[in-house]
Amino acid sequence: MAEIRAYTPPDFLQGQTVDVIHERMMAAMPDDLDKSELSIPWDFTRPAANEKALLIELELNETIQLIFPHWAYAEWLDLHAELEGLVRRAANQL
Repeated sequence: MAEIRAYTPPDFLQGQTVDVIHERMMAAMPDDLDKSELSIPWDFTRPAANEKALLIELELNETIQLIFPHWAYAEWLDLHAELEGLVRRAANQL
């Protein structure tokens, strides 16, 4: 039986921390704006960077794992099995 590899996020999802995302957002703004910490542009973009990082680091990676049967679990694994005509059996005490 083949060994199940541990999940590794795809390259495009690696290193997408709040700070990295926020720096990109600030760099995209016009240079004539005050972009110092606690300025209005900084304050308005930081929460969006937090949300995007959360989406990438947790939810998107979790979703990618659930797409593949060898990383899926619970009802998601049942759905993969259903596609192959399989049904989970109840647990038995050995």
